Amino acid sequence: MNYKIEDRLQELGLWYDYVNDGSCNLLTIKMPVEQRHRGGDKIAYFTCPFCVSKYKKNGNPYKYAKPVVHVHGSGNGLGTRTAHCCVNAKALWELPPLEFDLVGKMYTLKFE
Repeated sequence: MNYKIEDRLQELGLWYDYVNDGSCNLLTIKMPVEQRHRGGDKIAYFTCPFCVSKYKKNGNPYKYAKPVVHVHGSGNGLGTRTAHCCVNAKALWELPPLEFDLVGKMYTLKFE
């Protein structure tokens, strides 16, 4: 994992775990989510720390591009989910394989 990713996650106050033991290379980010009911399921919504709404042809984001909201469902909407990050975000941030561990906002801590 590069320092640019680490700085971004710390800037946003997100907890993460990075495993790189030769056989496994995985970044897990604890992501606080908003939950809403849709049908019988709770759907989890969160703002991605990496994706933005619009990229230039060279892969860089536009200056006024907005952060993208990812949606995950199934059951209660919490737990570990595969990231939906776009190809441009993966290339720009040089993202390793990653997943989001979705947690309710009331269960997160913020350290100053």
